[in-house]
Amino acid sequence: MSESRLNWLGPILITMIVIIGYGIGPTRLPLISEETCRARHGIEMFESGDWLVATLQGVPILDRPPLQYWTFGIIHGWIHPLDPLTIRLTQVVITLVTALLVWWYARRFTSPAAATIAGIAYPTMGHVFDLGRRAETDALFTLLVAASLLVWHAAYSRHRSPVAAWTGGCVLAALAALTKGTQAIVAFFGSVYLFLLIRRDWRSLRHGSHWIGLLLFVVLIALWQVPFWRVAGWQGTYGSWFDPGVGRLGINLADLVLHLLSFPFEVLGATLPWSILLLGMLLPGFWRLNEKLRSSVLFLGISIITILVPVWINIGGKPRYTMPLEPLVAVLCGFVAYRCLAPDASRGLQRLWRGFFVTCSVLLAVGAVFILAATIAADTTRSGWATELAQPWPLMTVLMLGSMAVLTAAFLPRSVDQTTSAVARTVALAAMVAVIFNGPVLNGQAAKRTYVGPEVNALRKSLPPGARLISFGTLHQHFVYWYAEPIPVFPVPKRAEDVPEEVVYFAVNPSMVTVDDLPFAWEEVARLNMDINKHPPPIIIVGRRLFD
Repeated sequence: MSESRLNWLGPILITMIVIIGYGIGPTRLPLISEETCRARHGIEMFESGDWLVATLQGVPILDRPPLQYWTFGIIHGWIHPLDPLTIRLTQVVITLVTALLVWWYARRFTSPAAATIAGIAYPTMGHVFDLGRRAETDALFTLLVAASLLVWHAAYSRHRSPVAAWTGGCVLAALAALTKGTQAIVAFFGSVYLFLLIRRDWRSLRHGSHWIGLLLFVVLIALWQVPFWRVAGWQGTYGSWFDPGVGRLGINLADLVLHLLSFPFEVLGATLPWSILLLGMLLPGFWRLNEKLRSSVLFLGISIITILVPVWINIGGKPRYTMPLEPLVAVLCGFVAYRCLAPDASRGLQRLWRGFFVTCSVLLAVGAVFILAATIAADTTRSGWATELAQPWPLMTVLMLGSMAVLTAAFLPRSVDQTTSAVARTVALAAMVAVIFNGPVLNGQAAKRTYVGPEVNALRKSLPPGARLISFGTLHQHFVYWYAEPIPVFPVPKRAEDVPEEVVYFAVNPSMVTVDDLPFAWEEVARLNMDINKHPPPIIIVGRRLFD
């Protein structure tokens, strides 16, 4: 396959893999965890016209800067109402753009084949399959942090566009900071300044475009921060920038040591199966790189360390907080593939490349056979473990045929057209990994989740026409999102006289309000469990006030 053909075919293949892994049946997994909260913040921003402070039921939520909420608010108001399909498709687009960003950057330094492999690697990492489809902040934050770093270095490496490097990098870093706070500032400026320091490139630091970029960074953040500070004060400002991280700090020495020892392996596990290719960087043959590629490897390594270390030394750090380094790992995997496929590749690199595909294909085949056995057992014995693992027969057929095809391809002799063979094997492997995650894995997750939407919708429709639901105290975000109408928050009454006469239907969160202490007669209309996986479960009680 010619390189010119791969230049346009690469993005198409990457898009195909993302569609297989994320775009087919995106709403089978219900909105979970904070997804409904993030979406509701955006909806309320649009409905209220207040784009400064995120709210839930009109109550300010000062947990992070608002760029993700702005995104959801704009989509809800001007593109399509923020239903579950729209939310999921938004995440698919974000993941696809991140994968294409990886391809774009890798193409600046390597062959079209290696860039395509890098672009495919990112969306088929295990961790990305989880967070890349969910409406948490992580996917958008990862896109913006990775874009700030990769755009800066791609422009810097051209030696002719310092203005593009600093303005593009700083603007994207500001947007990342407006998404999730200080981590973006440390990731971008820590990586860039350390890279320039190691290279002793004082000229880039003294260049006027550097100061223009810093000014743009400050101005973009100030456009939101100054009006927000005037509304929320210093306490709100501190909460938006620092509370998410500071609240997770811990001081238990034994737990800290265990965390320090295990965390790197958790991060590597989150980037499987492609992080196995990073072993190639330990081989001398990998380092036969030109100066431009060496500069990229150095920058990516520094950026990965800068993102990893602050989370690593924090006992409350989790692999999800290091998601911004995963596009960078994907680029490095593409660079290893580039060296493995080079005409002068060492025997060790060639063995690594072949061994990687053989190992992955064997594991896929074994997994498919195991799921097949469970599916057969579920039809014959109805045993519990088999029922949980069993899959629909059409999906089972795809799994078996696909895994056998990948296994066969892995053991085929080396092709004369090594580039075509490598890309074809990568696409086949990635497609099967995508099917596994978007099939059995997602089916298993969905089976354990609560679909509260239909219950809340049915409750809303059961209320008399024109009836208004209020709440005493705030409610669980799932209920607020699915009710899809404003639910005013009233203070918990101490006397019956404190409740306005027009209040008939109300909802309470019994973990926050003692329903037996409500000072008026009422009857229960509904009791809804918002998450069957939590203990104690988050319950919402809906009641009707009784009048004499």
